Formats: sequence, structure tokens, C-alpha cells
Amino acid sequence: MPTFTLAQMERDTLVRVEAALAGLEAGHSGTCFECGVEISNIRLRAKPFSVRCIP
Repeated sequence: MPTFTLAQMERDTLVRVEAALAGLEAGHSGTCFECGVEISNIRLRAKPFSVRCIP
């Protein structure tokens, strides 16, 4: 995989983590962006910056 691609993936992940932290501060973390249902703790432990639940 080209270095640029890896750097872009890392940047995208960082942006998502920062958004998740901002959501925590605003009290919105853990809620599905699409349906409003609470995202399970198991999912959040696996991917803390998840914005969608898995029905």
C-alpha cells in the first residue's frame, strides 16, 4: 500500500477520534447518527469513534 494511502487512512482515523471526543464533551457520544438508538458498549469498545449502531 502506498505511503500516501496509509497517511490518509491515519488522518481519517484521527479526524474520527477527534469528532468522537467532541461528541463526548457535548454529551452526544454513543448515539447512532442515523436512528438515534444508543450504540452498544461492545461496539464502542471495538471502535470508539463509531457513529452508527448495528441493528
